[in-house]
Amino acid sequence: MPEPHNPLHLLEAYFSKEALGFELSLIAVHFPQKKAQIPLFEALKKDSASLLKMNALIIGDMNCGIPLIDSDSKSFYATNYYQDLLYAGWIDSWRSRAPEAREFTWTSNRTENRFRYDQILASPMMDERFKTVIYDHTPRENKTSDHSLIIAEI
Repeated sequence: MPEPHNPLHLLEAYFSKEALGFELSLIAVHFPQKKAQIPLFEALKKDSASLLKMNALIIGDMNCGIPLIDSDSKSFYATNYYQDLLYAGWIDSWRSRAPEAREFTWTSNRTENRFRYDQILASPMMDERFKTVIYDHTPRENKTSDHSLIIAEI
């Protein structure tokens, strides 16, 4: 995933039990904007049934979330696709630990709207392994990056 003739903004890596002490399927993502997100969400949903039975992570810049919870505005294009992953069984690891909190990982220079674009979606088995999931806003505040880091401690 993805197929060479249809490049998507995802990279899947498999880590063996020998490497980590447990098997892990890690899917790193950088979602494009608006309609271009839909094929990625569909590919992830298609593979969810098998991935959710193992230690698996979807991690990265999803450029999506839940309006007015993960943003200052209603501007997420593919919220229903994002929520389909949650309904399928993926756990938003930060949100599950901070259900009422609001943190933002990116701010628009044009509108100054804030968004929580950077996320970890975990299979239930993998989510149980996390001790903490936090955001570090230092890179964004120092202008090393325009995004905050998400850090998960296993």
